[in-house]
Amino acid sequence: MNSSTDAVACALRPSDYHLAVAALGGEGFVIRNNAEIGPVLDQARRAAAAGKAVLVNVLLEKSGFRKGSISM
Repeated sequence: MNSSTDAVACALRPSDYHLAVAALGGEGFVIRNNAEIGPVLDQARRAAAAGKAVLVNVLLEKSGFRKGSISM
């Protein structure tokens, strides 16, 4: 196994979970960068207060915080 090319456990691609919840009648939101955090969470809180099921999909960048460790 080559740790620079092989994923440990699995590699996940960004998924449109926010679209899936919207298709089921809820409100889906996506956060792609730090500037969107406050405004999107405000929208999500308003939707939840209105009685909607809410999902906030936060797209994270790759980081090295687990480098050298094994996660399952």
